[in-house]
Amino acid sequence: MTITNRYEFRLESWRVHYLGVAFLLMFNPNYGQCSDFSWDLMLFPHSQGIFRLDNSDQSNPTSEEFVPGINIFGSLSFGSFHLLGEYFLDQEEQELERMQIGWNSDTVALWLGRVHNPTGYWNTQFHHGLYFQTSISRPGIVEYEDEGGLLPSHLSGLLLTLNQPVDDGLLQLTLTLGIGPEYSDQLETWNLLKPNQATHGRGITARLNYQPKQFYPTEFGLAGGYYKIPASSPNLTTIHQWIFSLYGNWQQDRLRIIAAGYLVNNRLERPSNHQFSTFFNAYLQPEFRAADAWTLYGRVEGTLGENGPYQQLFPDYVQNRILGGLRFGVYAENALTLEVARTTINNDSFAQITLQWSALFE
Repeated sequence: MTITNRYEFRLESWRVHYLGVAFLLMFNPNYGQCSDFSWDLMLFPHSQGIFRLDNSDQSNPTSEEFVPGINIFGSLSFGSFHLLGEYFLDQEEQELERMQIGWNSDTVALWLGRVHNPTGYWNTQFHHGLYFQTSISRPGIVEYEDEGGLLPSHLSGLLLTLNQPVDDGLLQLTLTLGIGPEYSDQLETWNLLKPNQATHGRGITARLNYQPKQFYPTEFGLAGGYYKIPASSPNLTTIHQWIFSLYGNWQQDRLRIIAAGYLVNNRLERPSNHQFSTFFNAYLQPEFRAADAWTLYGRVEGTLGENGPYQQLFPDYVQNRILGGLRFGVYAENALTLEVARTTINNDSFAQITLQWSALFE
């Protein structure tokens, strides 16, 4: 048996063994007698109708789309040990978005698996369950890899979080080290279910954030990361990427403001030379809860710097956008949201109207 085959066998055996134990625990009729054991299963279905106007470039998405989907989130806890998984399905993709096993105390949390890359606030606060975020769309700079995103949203490896109380607040340091994506027409993340499918790079991210008051939503932070991204292209071999970001989430009564700025530097290694590509992106999203069920919101986001060689690798990247929306909480954790946006993608601008139903079932 070769080294590769032995590795695949051990990994597959570990997955089967651990998931088997997890399901036995979940469906054990005596699990309720153990006060340290708990489990959760949450379903996040959604359905979107998307209508685009005045598309001038045939490479842009079609004028109308209907996109149903569901995100399945499950977790198991036994004392300080936890297992969580997240699986997303829609008409275009089926992907294991997260699978983490970890241990935590009051001051330390250690996770192993496929995790969200903590490059800022949005990417860790809002997962793939669309019901949790007020807006329908994500800012373009934090879009997922398979949706035209140009930054690594997921890493597979080790995530360490250290918590330090400071008076009434909390100072938190997060470190992530693991396998990153490769580039092949888009960023392709490492697939836990098919670990030998492709060659991937590596990455490291550090984030420091501060909450002035623990268990309250207001939070400010900064992050930095380095990623070595191999490329399967005849004219491109490797991308070296550095990310630096500042972000804030401020909330007072009915008003909330989310803002972030990203400085991204890339070195593209080619067979005969290399190129540098640097740009800055920022977004600002205010939200106002006009009533218990109604929330008004808007967002402006934009990219400063030329449309360099790295950005040109991602024709679906949202360079600039301004939008407004209205969210209505229907009943029992269901929401209807209407969003109107003016978007610039690949130097072509168009208007877009999106209507979404989203929900949480548990």
